[in-house]
Amino acid sequence: MSIHMQLIKVDNIWSYGQAESSLYSELDKLSTAWEALDRQVKGKVFDLMNVEERLVKSSHEVSTLTQYMWSGCNIPFFLHNIESQVRQ
Repeated sequence: MSIHMQLIKVDNIWSYGQAESSLYSELDKLSTAWEALDRQVKGKVFDLMNVEERLVKSSHEVSTLTQYMWSGCNIPFFLHNIESQVRQ
């Protein structure tokens, strides 16, 4: 094999090594981005669960308030009780 052919082989091997290195670098970047996106999605799901919980609680409070209003109960006393429950 001539020296010229050997140099071409070495150059090809070096090029493949560079391509492989670039692929691994890109894979690392994608993995990091995927992990960040996964954390972001989990955080948004957790936030959504909190909003849903507060919405259900508010709905219950409005329903209870409506019942008290129709029954002629003391509304300021009722609101004070709700505030004390929310603070807990």
